[in-house]
Amino acid sequence: METKTGPQGKEFWDNVRETVSGGLREMRNRGEEFARQGRLHMDIFQEERRLKEVYCTLGELSFDLIKHSQEVAESHPRIKELADRARYYEGEIERLRAEQKKQRDSTTAK
Repeated sequence: METKTGPQGKEFWDNVRETVSGGLREMRNRGEEFARQGRLHMDIFQEERRLKEVYCTLGELSFDLIKHSQEVAESHPRIKELADRARYYEGEIERLRAEQKKQRDSTTAK
């Protein structure tokens, strides 16, 4: 004797809807995490590029001072300005990398 089961009821479709909704929420959350990580990566890249530009300018200025037999010292106003800017960019890169690590650690902890 063969038993027939009736069509799945409302409870089944509620479970399907909840499962799909949960999956979509998880995908949205993961997408937001990836977007934040991508923005951090780009911010770090941009700060590194700015730092390299400051290093280049600082090197050119130092060479120009040497070429004209002038002292290369942080007391020179332009060198001080560039050195301060380089320190700022180094600090920003360090802060962004720490934030990136923190974000990565919180993602792997889930």
